[in-house]
Amino acid sequence: MELLPEQIARVAHEANRAYCMATGDHSIPAWDSAPAWQKESVMLGVAAALANPQKTPQESHAEWMQHKVETGWKYGPVKRPEVLEHPYIVPYEQLPDVQRGIDLLFLAIVRVLGKLATVSVGEVAAAVSMPVPEHSEDPVVTSAGEIVPGEATPEVVSHKKSKRR
Repeated sequence: MELLPEQIARVAHEANRAYCMATGDHSIPAWDSAPAWQKESVMLGVAAALANPQKTPQESHAEWMQHKVETGWKYGPVKRPEVLEHPYIVPYEQLPDVQRGIDLLFLAIVRVLGKLATVSVGEVAAAVSMPVPEHSEDPVVTSAGEIVPGEATPEVVSHKKSKRR
């Protein structure tokens, strides 16, 4: 499975949005409602992170801030897109912990989703400590998170899930 950069950007944006909402910031619209400048910013961040998997949160923030300044944004105590002001146009060290968390979350999402094209189901299972069934050439992951042989039909998967109840 290979995800396109726009798909990764959508996931990163929505995770950022959820993180912000959990911390009381409800100002970020859903990806489908986001303005073009916001989508472009996320897409640029994804492209840069994919190009340099070792990028640090500090480097990612510096690139984001440079793009903002180059496109006319400046520091402002409150995010006001209509006048191109943003409170996080400051050095990384001056960011609140919540914002640093967003930078870490963004890079983690891009790294994980960027690797999906080259990661086997066995590697995913090992990373989350799940057993991989023996004698299966093409295992599948059920909606319940079980790894079952690839020849399993939806009925078999449903039956396996119902036995646990």
